[in-house]
Amino acid sequence: MVGRRTTKKAIAVGAVVLLFLLLAGRHVLFAGKRLITKTEDPSDDEQKTTVGKTKAHAKPRTATTTTTTTTTTVAAPVQDQLEKSSRDLYLKRRQTADDACFLFAGGQVDRAVEHNGTGAATCLTPKVGCTYWLSIFRWLHNDTGGRTFATPFEIPRYQVHYKPKNMKFHRFSITNTPAFFGERFRFMFVREPYSRLWSAYVDKFLLPDHWDADGWRILRLRPGYNQSEKHCANDISFVEFVDYVTKTAPEQIGDHYRPYNYLCSPCVFRPHVVGKLETFAHDTHYILTRMNLSRLANQLSDSEQHARHEMKMLIDDCYHELLHAFYHNCTNTTDVARRLWRAFQINGYLPRSAEFPWAGRTRVEAGELKVLVLKTYRERQPRNKSFWKAQKEQEMAEAYRDVSDCVMEKLRTLYAADFAMFDYDPLPDLLYRHRQTCRQRTT
Repeated sequence: MVGRRTTKKAIAVGAVVLLFLLLAGRHVLFAGKRLITKTEDPSDDEQKTTVGKTKAHAKPRTATTTTTTTTTTVAAPVQDQLEKSSRDLYLKRRQTADDACFLFAGGQVDRAVEHNGTGAATCLTPKVGCTYWLSIFRWLHNDTGGRTFATPFEIPRYQVHYKPKNMKFHRFSITNTPAFFGERFRFMFVREPYSRLWSAYVDKFLLPDHWDADGWRILRLRPGYNQSEKHCANDISFVEFVDYVTKTAPEQIGDHYRPYNYLCSPCVFRPHVVGKLETFAHDTHYILTRMNLSRLANQLSDSEQHARHEMKMLIDDCYHELLHAFYHNCTNTTDVARRLWRAFQINGYLPRSAEFPWAGRTRVEAGELKVLVLKTYRERQPRNKSFWKAQKEQEMAEAYRDVSDCVMEKLRTLYAADFAMFDYDPLPDLLYRHRQTCRQRTT
């Protein structure tokens, strides 16, 4: 009897302790062959993630000497406060993702890369700075096609996405996570789901990229589609694209618009830092500093330089697509130039009022397009950044206005985990200000 009472008492005490832990939010999750608590601070792994680092890449200690100037003495607490604020931000983002993992279990990591010298690893998420980070990791691995580049951002965009030779992509789930990932400083980037979907359409269907892949699949959904006819898929509308996405199984959706849980699940990858496109410069600077590569973040401090770089790289990339035989009968240099001009307006780089000037020409060279685009960008008015951000938002809002309420509801369901894990609003006022729900419309 005494043993039975003792057992019951132990069970009761254990249940109370377990309930307390759950209420306190200290959920324990498995990752990288080791247990990590939800409240683990990114800086806690400072020493752990130096495993495999070379001395040249190890994070430098903050030196304190007797020759420290008054300015440094004053600035040090400010810098410490900024670092603490950043750590608190990333801890909060991780906690939000961890909480959602109890509702959206499973998932996988589709394409992760790591670098032993810096002790860092990232899960690549297309349409969220993927080219930027892939460039950096290629450069670190010297996987640049035998060419030498002073910085990763000199690597041509199309070359960045070639199949790597020295660098390896890792694909895994919760049951087969490579052990060494537990020793890496892990980070990933996300963005607002509606914005990501719209950006994917502009890059892959307005511009020539996925016409011969998902473009054909979308065409098959059109009424009266004739498979025997030659199709270029160069006139896919945003409504058609969104309809296709909602009718496709999540794990089969293209990686540029696949839900994160099927691409870079935080429940599997367990990132120390979740960066967001909305705070890309700040998050990237923090990460590069942790990797002892802060010098690469200088470009991000100049938003206009970054925009010019993006436009030039995209022009080169699209003109490179014209080398593929498929596009020879589907587009031409003038059409590609016109599409690029429109994409730059959508992205808030060029004024909507600026008309494409060469519609009547049979050929437009990439070089002359760059000159005109950069000149128009440089001379645009007003200089207020908020004006161009509003133009970009207006373009997206107008695109979604043609999507039915019922399809919008399907999108909310499809990306439910993304909204929950990364604290995005599934009903943003920009898109839902004048909408009804699908149920309201059908009753």
